[in-house]
Amino acid sequence: SGEGTLVWLKVDSDVLKLISEAYLSGVMPEITIITAHTQKGTNKVERLAYSNIVVTEIMLAKFEKKTKTEMELPFQFGNFQVLETL
Repeated sequence: SGEGTLVWLKVDSDVLKLISEAYLSGVMPEITIITAHTQKGTNKVERLAYSNIVVTEIMLAKFEKKTKTEMELPFQFGNFQVLETL
């Protein structure tokens, strides 16, 4: 088990809608996060899957002039699996 923060550039409100509905209903969906890190030069990829996700905080809005909106979703995970190594 462990914790982390998922960070992404906001292009739509799908994640906000999913997580806010879960908080309001009290029923969290089953979430799996798969990360991929590509090594420059070799194009080798390291991939990990995090499961048994519990979202610990939700950012409802973030505004900053003349920048792309970067969203953050802190979470805890109960399990992980190494899918590919470099």
